[in-house]
Amino acid sequence: MGVVFDPSTKRLYTAEKGKGSFLNNEKISVAQTREIADAMVYIDAGKIEGNDKKRLDKIQEAAYRTRDFGLGSLGLCYLAQGGYDAYICTAQTKVVDIAAGTIIAAEAKAKITDKKGKPINLFETTGIIASNEVLHKKMLKLLE
Repeated sequence: MGVVFDPSTKRLYTAEKGKGSFLNNEKISVAQTREIADAMVYIDAGKIEGNDKKRLDKIQEAAYRTRDFGLGSLGLCYLAQGGYDAYICTAQTKVVDIAAGTIIAAEAKAKITDKKGKPINLFETTGIIASNEVLHKKMLKLLE
């Protein structure tokens, strides 16, 4: 189960495993954007190290637009409601920062993996990629 409340917009995001995701009690799902060139990408960069800078540059060049406002779970919620087409986190995050957003995005039909396409472990994974199934494959290929 995950719950995220954005007091600035009075938006309440909720999800329960197997029951879908909701924004103020209305069902939500990820956008179906198919091309990176058309995608609005949320980048939760944190501390950028090593190859992550090159990877982020590739995304910024390929995507329609990128944004980062440093709120992991809320970024995942915006993905879940279709406000963003993809979410990328390059750094190690605290489980408390993304756990609720991860279940909300997953229940909204987001594909969520680490940077190599492997299932995430909220306590160990460094960096995640989340988007719809089609865009996710393209993002992984771009980030190789």
